[in-house]
Amino acid sequence: MQRVTTAGRDRLAFLRVGDDCVGVTLAPGETCDVVYRYAPEALGEHVATARIVSSIAGAEDASTVALSGAAAAASTGSPGPAGPAGPTGATRSTIAVRGPRGTRLTVLRNSS
Repeated sequence: MQRVTTAGRDRLAFLRVGDDCVGVTLAPGETCDVVYRYAPEALGEHVATARIVSSIAGAEDASTVALSGAAAAASTGSPGPAGPAGPTGATRSTIAVRGPRGTRLTVLRNSS
């Protein structure tokens, strides 16, 4: 396999996160994996195409695979019971740090 590309109006919603195919010659019956992560930045339906280019007997050949996903707002449940009160005297602030799409890390800092 020579290369894998992603095309289409929503191509940025599909992140290629793994690929053990490019540069590999597969024997009949062998397989390899190209892994995509669906990480949309907006709600709604998203479509794109993965284009897989290979060389068979010196001639370039391309295959396509449709990629699709639907992003909906996360449902929220009812709040749980209140936890116990913490110690007093310390000032705490919460800092939200955005990591890779879809992840969130919260850091608590005690400034006392």
